[in-house]
Amino acid sequence: MLQMKLAFYQSVQRLRDQYVQLWTSSCKNSSKLTTYFGFKTQYVTESYGNYLIVRKYRNVYARLLSSAHCLAIERGRYTNIVKESRFCPCCKSIIENELHFLLVCPLYKDIRKQCIETKYYTNPCLNKLNAPNAMW
Repeated sequence: MLQMKLAFYQSVQRLRDQYVQLWTSSCKNSSKLTTYFGFKTQYVTESYGNYLIVRKYRNVYARLLSSAHCLAIERGRYTNIVKESRFCPCCKSIIENELHFLLVCPLYKDIRKQCIETKYYTNPCLNKLNAPNAMW
C-alpha cells in the first residue's frame, strides 16, 4: 500500500513538473505575456492578493500584468500596428507599454506621486517593481 502511494505521489509530481515546463515555455514564447513573465518568474501563487486589499486595485494589477488593458501596446496588436509604432497618445514618440504607463508618462504624474514611492519612478525599470520589497 505504501509503495502505491509513493508511486502515485511521484506521478503527480512528474505531471506537475511537466506542466510547469510547458507553462514556462509558453510564457517565454508569447509576445503578449512579456510584462507578465517579467514579474512572474516562478509557478507559485502570487502574493499581491495579500497586499492589495482593495479588490479594484487587485483587478487593475492583474489586468496590467496579463495585458488585459487598453494601452497602445495591446490595442495595436488588434489593429495590426507594428510594435515599434504603438505610441503613447500623450508622449507621441514613446511606445505606450506597461512600464511607460506606470512609471514614465507625464499624463499620470500626479496620480503616480500619490500612489507610488519616488524610488520606483526615478530611473524606472521593471526590476525595481519585481524586487521582494517592491511597492506591491
